[in-house]
Amino acid sequence: MKNISNSLIGALIIIALLFSFCACHRNSPYQGRGQSSLQGTWIEDSNALKTIPEKTVFTRYTFKFTCDSVYITMNTHAGQDYFATPCYAGGNYTEYVKGTYIIQHDSLVVSGVFTHPNHKMKVAGCYRSGNIRFWYQIKEQTPATLKLRNTDEHGPIFLNRTQTCTCEQKRIGD
Repeated sequence: MKNISNSLIGALIIIALLFSFCACHRNSPYQGRGQSSLQGTWIEDSNALKTIPEKTVFTRYTFKFTCDSVYITMNTHAGQDYFATPCYAGGNYTEYVKGTYIIQHDSLVVSGVFTHPNHKMKVAGCYRSGNIRFWYQIKEQTPATLKLRNTDEHGPIFLNRTQTCTCEQKRIGD
């Protein structure tokens, strides 16, 4: 009787181990390919910004897509200095984001962190720091233009492609 119960327990352990190995899959050691139609650098059209009233605060965006990674530069300008700290240099300041993106239906979803200009994570200092998640609705896209709407802001973002690139996947952690 003892041999049968030991054999049964041993068989159950082997079956459980087999199921656990079958249920898991190994993640690729390479970054994802991303969306091929987005690869490259996109800069917000300065002509679209000329219609903004002089004293309004506005942000000019630059997006750089490489494989499944995105680098965003946000240059914010104010017609006057609304903030009394030296961080805001007369109402003008720049923020940087590094992250990954996915396309979900008609949305561009960016998950990342605020960084310093060298793209190293920023944990404190002027402006925002830490993790960020942006949701942009893709309103229009051609090979040369991209029109987004940030779901947190009101105005559209008109981007022109200034450079194209091809995804060359890199090993994660290199």
